[in-house]
Amino acid sequence: SGEHKLRVSLNGLVPLTFVTQTLGITPDIKGLKISAKLPSDLTYAGIKEYRYGNRVYLIEVNKNLKEPEVKKNGEKYEVRLPAGKTWYITLENKLISGN
Repeated sequence: SGEHKLRVSLNGLVPLTFVTQTLGITPDIKGLKISAKLPSDLTYAGIKEYRYGNRVYLIEVNKNLKEPEVKKNGEKYEVRLPAGKTWYITLENKLISGN
């Protein structure tokens, strides 16, 4: 289909610039800020394991999603977000839109 897909796990060596710039994941006063800037040739990108607070998240940003999806899978929270928006995961584990 010509679609490029990229999945990265923080269990391996991942450039910090991928996490902070491409996925836009940074701690913020409101919580964990996710403001992805996916390259035009990527449909989605994500991290299999990201620790924030006392929780573990799978985070995916996807250009094809219209609404966020959050579900708990065992001890991990799976968070799939539409690209092109800013989102926050608060310390209380709430997902809020930033724009």
